[in-house]
Amino acid sequence: NQLTGELPETNIITDYLRPEFYSNKNKSIEFQLSDSLSQAVIETGKSSYLSIYLLLLSAFEILLKKYTGNSDLIVGIPSYKTRDGNEELINREINRVLPLRLSVNDRLTFKDILLQVKDTVISAYTHQNYSFDELLSLLKLPLSQNRCPIYDIVILLENIHDRKNSADLNNDLTVSFLVDRNVIKGKIEYSQSLFRDETIAALTSHYINVLESAIKNFDIKVSN
Repeated sequence: NQLTGELPETNIITDYLRPEFYSNKNKSIEFQLSDSLSQAVIETGKSSYLSIYLLLLSAFEILLKKYTGNSDLIVGIPSYKTRDGNEELINREINRVLPLRLSVNDRLTFKDILLQVKDTVISAYTHQNYSFDELLSLLKLPLSQNRCPIYDIVILLENIHDRKNSADLNNDLTVSFLVDRNVIKGKIEYSQSLFRDETIAALTSHYINVLESAIKNFDIKVSN
């Protein structure tokens, strides 16, 4: 039901004209949250990787709202890693990256967004065995040679997601996080045929600003 109707395009405006054929994500920028911000996120998430992911994802959704100006957003999230390392899921060729659609408007608080993200992510994971090809067919979405048909941005946490699940996607940006002891590290993979390095560097800086504001005050509104 969340994917009914016209699907929104949620992407960062590219610096260059999109090529006719997809070009691989051949560049990346790594960043690291400060010790204090990392600790605040980890403590708020009560050291639960899923809770930490929900916090990081919620902040990125707000950033996308500010970048795109749209309230209707859709991103990709990898299927939840199983105890067997997700090999069973891969072999069955099911949906390895799930579409996540959210409504983010200026009147909502970070807490509101977090609760919505939590409910939507849990719902998505209960349907993660659904075939991606069947989903495309059901939504009547044509395949494209230069982009992913549903989402342009994939957001993951390596502690609970398998990076291989998104490696072969024709998406614009893959944003990955890793909780490494008491520090949270980040990485954004992108194509130099679409984005300048400065654009992605600015994106990371803006994201950290949004996350810092949200963690300090869960009642802060998206408009702020």
